[in-house]
Amino acid sequence: LAYRGFRRNDAPKMRALAVGIGLLTAGVFLTVALASLAGGGPGTVLLARGLVTVAGLSAVLYALLRT
Repeated sequence: LAYRGFRRNDAPKMRALAVGIGLLTAGVFLTVALASLAGGGPGTVLLARGLVTVAGLSAVLYALLRT
């Protein structure tokens, strides 16, 4: 929905929100799956998951605080 809002209104805040939500949902899942398939240990998988989560939350925060 956020992506459709971005496309309809050409609002950069909506694009950042869509990216953040995408990273928090599909991005975390894909990162964990790829890190596990690559043979990473539990620490590597948790680090990759944490980095993607922080990136997603940062994008959402950016969308909320941008003026």
